[in-house]
Amino acid sequence: METDPIKEGEFLYVILQYWDDIAGKETGDFPSGLNFYPYHKAFVNPSYGTGAIVGIGQPGSLEQAERVQDEFLAERFPGVQHKLLRKTWGRTPYRRPPLSLVTDGLMVVGDAAFLTKPFSGEGVTSGFEACSIAAETASAALKKGDTGKRALWPLNVSYFRGQGAKFAGLLAQLPAAAGLGREDVNYLFRKNVIFSSRDFESMNRDFEVKLGPVWMLAVAVKLVLGRLGGGLSKKGFKSLLDAMKAAAEIRAHYEAFPDDPFRFDEWALAARRLWGEV
Repeated sequence: METDPIKEGEFLYVILQYWDDIAGKETGDFPSGLNFYPYHKAFVNPSYGTGAIVGIGQPGSLEQAERVQDEFLAERFPGVQHKLLRKTWGRTPYRRPPLSLVTDGLMVVGDAAFLTKPFSGEGVTSGFEACSIAAETASAALKKGDTGKRALWPLNVSYFRGQGAKFAGLLAQLPAAAGLGREDVNYLFRKNVIFSSRDFESMNRDFEVKLGPVWMLAVAVKLVLGRLGGGLSKKGFKSLLDAMKAAAEIRAHYEAFPDDPFRFDEWALAARRLWGEV
């Protein structure tokens, strides 16, 4: 099992403001429903009644998150009158899960294993996916009277070849997309390339962005046209291509998770290389 402490750069600092009595919500000057602003990594989501949760997630520090949130609100919703019910903050790990979730007599799931959705940080439904596999694995192991690593290994295989592979690919791709410049993000929004409603619906329902060959070709054409037409910077273009390539390689590697613990070390070394850890 990995026991290394979480590095300081592997946290996101999150601030949530709970608003009510929001002026302009009835006229459409303030958004309803689920809204994401990737350049600032900010969001506006429904709260109780007619209120809203105004949030942000930033790497670095709580002070950085507060500064960017203030800039975002001043730019996007200047002067919107509201009642601030409360303000909460904290930090959450944002990193890959352990390369193995089991050892002799132990299985790790949920937030303890960083099994949160890479695109939102939510973790209840994704945690229960692993819990369901863990329950079946534990039941079979206890019936055999064997709770050693090999008996618990099916949790690793079932999880990482399924939801874990999808999340690994997204985790490799999203930081590059979220780190794009303002003009790059605007271009991708206008052309419905990334962060579209289709993407978010697919990510929340299926835990992945389903890209068939026709869709991939259309995305590739839009990226090339964006680069040639100046809508997409050279840095942004390269960042997206590199991220898509890395995401595909990492997902394929997780889908080939070894069913034999004796092959794990070789697989883990290759995984670390793909994550840039070796």
